[in-house]
Amino acid sequence: MKDIVEDYLNENAKLTISTDRMTAYLSLSPWAEGSAPEKQDLISFLNENEITTGIRAGSIEKMLKEKIFHKNVLIARGREKQDGDDGWLEYMVDVSERGAKPKILEDGTVDYRSIGELEVVEAGTVIAIYHPATSGVDGITVYGEESKARPGRQLPKMAGDGFTISEDGTTYVSTIRGRVCLKNKKLSVSKVYEVLGDVDYLTGNIDFNGDIIIYGAVAAGMRVRALGSLNINGHVEAAELIAGGDIVLKAGMQGAGTGSIYSGGNVEGRFFEQAKISALGSVVANSMLNCTVDAGDSIRVNGRFGAIIGGTVHALNMISATMYGNMSNVKTDVSVGVDPSITTELSKMHSELRVMEKDCKKLTDAIEKIDLFLQTQVSKELLNKKLSLSRILKDKRAEFMKLKQKREEWMEKVEISAHSRIVVDKMMHEGTILHINSASKTIRGESTYNVTWRLVDNEICMTSNL
Repeated sequence: MKDIVEDYLNENAKLTISTDRMTAYLSLSPWAEGSAPEKQDLISFLNENEITTGIRAGSIEKMLKEKIFHKNVLIARGREKQDGDDGWLEYMVDVSERGAKPKILEDGTVDYRSIGELEVVEAGTVIAIYHPATSGVDGITVYGEESKARPGRQLPKMAGDGFTISEDGTTYVSTIRGRVCLKNKKLSVSKVYEVLGDVDYLTGNIDFNGDIIIYGAVAAGMRVRALGSLNINGHVEAAELIAGGDIVLKAGMQGAGTGSIYSGGNVEGRFFEQAKISALGSVVANSMLNCTVDAGDSIRVNGRFGAIIGGTVHALNMISATMYGNMSNVKTDVSVGVDPSITTELSKMHSELRVMEKDCKKLTDAIEKIDLFLQTQVSKELLNKKLSLSRILKDKRAEFMKLKQKREEWMEKVEISAHSRIVVDKMMHEGTILHINSASKTIRGESTYNVTWRLVDNEICMTSNL
């Protein structure tokens, strides 16, 4: 503690102020007979030195009564400023996109049976409560100097559908029966189609503009399509599953070579056999047997018995599994990264964009010339010509932006692919074929253990995970 003020009273008291001016300490020296200071004398001494706030009279009394000498005693404390808290939403229901996550067992296996039932709310249910920002508390030093607290920031009203907000902006109430979901900072209550039993020829195919929850199984030959998410509790046979969001199978799929899954999000299930799976996100399972899988992010088949056996699996970013192939050396095709043809396509896109850019420039110049002429003379023929050229220009620009966006998406994939990898938790059997971007490698001879395969100088190389 560094002193910034020191003074004495009758050579019996020393005042010390902290550098932040928030605390004051008093130290007493023994006094002569009959010259003991009074409490008010010491308080006056503090006031003379402009100490006016947070004085602890009780501490002064104790020092005098107990004759506490040569010790700094806290006799005044200011108030630290307390910035206000930002406004926040308290969700009264589960708002995760896929509901409760399954437990991960000690061996790394995902226990999909542990997934609870998805929460469905009724119309009129309070789904969230807004706690407004607080203004905070101003600080003050022992000198009475104020320091302003920063007020908390109010949270704007949450955008979304399927709910109303009270007039005071604090209570969010569902207007329909459905699932509550928070995604991309947007809150929504989406309609839910619930099938209490199985999906078979008695129920017919299901096509629903929202989330679908099936509490039973899905029979072979059936088609289930959800614009939102799809959750199935029972076993799935050789059916067709399509969802704009995540697909979660508490059991799994025995596709028999014809079963297929397409997801605009992630796909999760206990097992997949002879199924075709496509996901814009990730695919997660405890086992995969003779499947064709394409994932926009990653494929994870982990746990004690997590194996990819047979089939063809591809992911842009990463594939991780406990085991690849089997002792019979069944052909298992594993690839990460991008197809080599993408580089050629990107070059083609670049050339097309340059041509389109020149075409747009020519059209713009032609329209400007017509505008200059029309400033001096009105011509119906030129007006029609301008209208026609403007329409063409609009279409060209829209086509240009669409192609440009596609190129940017592909370039992002190429950038991600530079770090693509294949992770082996335990072993990779002979007969497994690896592809990383344009490079390929076939595992021969002894199985590889606990390694990661990456692309180094256009050659597939491994590093130990140990």
